[in-house]
Parts: sequence; C-alpha cells; structure tokens
Amino acid sequence: MSRASQGSRHGGAEGDPPGASGRGGGGAIRGKGYPKGYNSSGRGRGVSRKPDDLSSNASEAMDDGAGSVFAREDREMMETTPVRPIPPGAQESVMLDRERAKRTVEDRSPDQELLRNTRLRLNEFDAGHIFEAVETRLVKSIEEVVASVPDQLKEAMGASMEALKRAITGIMNGLSEGVKQERLARDAMEMRLEDKIVRMDEKVQEMVSVTDSLTKTRIKTRTRESIKEMESKVREAQCALKLLDVDIERVTDDRREIVRKTIVKVRSFCLEEDQRLYDVIMRRTRVVIMGKTTSRRLRDRDEEFSVPTLFQCRDRRDTEDLEAIMRSAGYFPSFHWPREMMEFVNGVRNVVRSGGVDERANFFRVRPEVRDGSMMVKLEVKPKEGLGRFTLKGLWPIPPLNRVLWDDIQDIFEPKIRG
Repeated sequence: MSRASQGSRHGGAEGDPPGASGRGGGGAIRGKGYPKGYNSSGRGRGVSRKPDDLSSNASEAMDDGAGSVFAREDREMMETTPVRPIPPGAQESVMLDRERAKRTVEDRSPDQELLRNTRLRLNEFDAGHIFEAVETRLVKSIEEVVASVPDQLKEAMGASMEALKRAITGIMNGLSEGVKQERLARDAMEMRLEDKIVRMDEKVQEMVSVTDSLTKTRIKTRTRESIKEMESKVREAQCALKLLDVDIERVTDDRREIVRKTIVKVRSFCLEEDQRLYDVIMRRTRVVIMGKTTSRRLRDRDEEFSVPTLFQCRDRRDTEDLEAIMRSAGYFPSFHWPREMMEFVNGVRNVVRSGGVDERANFFRVRPEVRDGSMMVKLEVKPKEGLGRFTLKGLWPIPPLNRVLWDDIQDIFEPKIRG
C-alpha cells in the first residue's frame, strides 16, 4: 500500500504527508475528520499548533526509517486506542491524598521528625561497610574486564578502569562524608533536645515544688480560718448551761408549760439571797427545750419527769453567776458542746479511756479553756467514790470546723499538754 493510499485510508487527501493525516489531519473515525481534542483550525486544548509544523515534523520522522516506523505505530495506536475517561472523583481523591500527606508532614513536631530520621538514616559506619563491599566488587569486576581484552588494549583499558574506580570511590567518599555530617548534626540536635528535656524537667520539678508549697500554705491558711470558726462556736457554747434533771412532775409535750415549770422549779430551790439575781438573769436568758416531751425515770426510788433544758445566757458573766446559783440550789449544770465538736470530744474521751481510766468508776468533765491565748479542750476526772477532786488528764487544741481538714493535722487526738 502506498503512502498516499495510507493517508487516504486515514482520512487525509492523496499527496498529503502521513503525519498530516495522523496528528494534524482528521481520522475518519472521529466524526469530523479531526482527532478528539482538536478543532478544525488544528488547535488542541491549551495547545496552539499549525498544520505546517505537523507536516514538517512528520517529514523529519520519515527521513529516519526507525523514526517513521515509530511515528506510524504511534499514530495507529492513537487512532485505534479508545480514550479512557477519568473516573468521577478520581482527581479530587488524588488532591485530597496530596493535601493529607502535606498536612501529615507539616503536623510532625521536631521531636517526631528527629525520631523518624534516626530510624530511616544510616550512619557513616554502616555506609562505610556498604561502600567497602561495593569497592571490592568493583575492583574484582575491573580486573575481570581488563583480563578479557587483548594485550595491546590492557594498558589503556586499565587506565580507564582506574579512573572510573577513582571517580566512583570519590562519589562514595562524598556520600559517606555527607552521612557523617548528617549524623553529627543529628547527634548535636539530640544533645540539644536532651538538654532541653533536662531543663524542662528541672522547671517542672520547680513548678511542682512551688505548687506543693502553695498548696500547703493554702491548707494551713484554711485550717487556721476553720479553727477560728470552731472556736467562735465554742465561745458561744460557753454562754450556755444544760440541766438534765429538773422534775416537771408529769408527762407533757407543752413547751410553754415545760419552760415555765423549769424556771419556777429551779427558783424554788435557790437560796433566798440568790433569788433576786436569778430573776434578773432569767429575764435576759433564753430557755430551749431539747426534747419533744418529758420522760419518766426513777431517782432514789422517787419518780420524776424531766427533759434536757438549755439556758442560753447573754454573756459569760451571766453564765458564771447562773451556774453558781444553780449549784447552790442543788443542780449541777453540764456544758453543751456544739454538734460539730461532739466527734472530737468523744475522741478525747476514748484517748483517756485507752490510757486506763475507767469511766464507770470516775467522773469525766470536758470543758473548753483558754491557754496562752488559744481555745483548748480540757478533760478532768474524779473518782465517784470518796471526796476526791478533779485532776487534769490533758489539753487538746480546738479542731477545724471543716471535718475534711482533720486529716491534714498530724496526731490530732494527741494531747498538747498532759496532766
């Protein structure tokens, strides 16, 4: 088949260069006589080419036999191979992968990058072993090549091979030196990183120490404030007296009746010279009934009906005067501890019991007392038999009002002063 007929078969006119029908000309299978992507003026998408240029390129390809063959095969492949469309979303997927890889590299911290480089890179000693093996193999190969050539070429071939060996050795030495410099830089970076970690650890320890100190200071401050709050409650309790055995003479839950009969009953036992002062104090005192009703009990084979009663006086002076009047009348008022202090008072009693003092054979008296400007809890004991006196067993500092802070006080139930 002639070239002209080939051109005609591919859609070009007779006499046209083969390249004109393949790349510049139109193939009949394209519908309009032009390859897909080209318009009637020979311009492709984003490419401006003239038909003359295509013809000249085709002519140059024909000058070389091999070139004409490759050009013809390429042209036939383009005309017969269908164009595969790009799958939908493929380009977006590739762009997303590239962005994800870029973000991964950007998000690496310097420490992560250093660790990654340490894992992936060789040091100069490993590279030296590799290059030594390469050089040994290269020398052996050069000797084999030189031995295989005629004698008259061996000298020239040996010189050429030696120059090649020196060039390759120089390249390997340069690579080894580069690896060494990378290792030194990496070691220096690791040392700087270690120094930075040490300094950071020192700063962390310093911050921990400062935080502990601030925490301890804050706990001490809160403890002192809470102790003052408890002392305030104890001082208020010092202005109160509690009677347990005032006989109302019948069972009743009428609080007004209980208060009226309690005041009258106590006054009836007061000394005549104390009754006027008693009346004055009671006009300034609040009487609180601490039960719902009177309860029956036997006392020296006599039946009596009583309920705990609290006398809240105006101040400490009224409290002391009222206590003296009641004692002279045969009543022995007790101290009414605040509810928040009861756990500590019971703990103090247990300490004394564990020391060998039997509460069944001794009276326990627990009272607040001020020592050296500080409110303290004083515990005294007296034998129930005989005419003994109360003896001191110990003094304890007032605990914090906040129960949680008790755990921060070492040996809180140990007496500060022993009797």
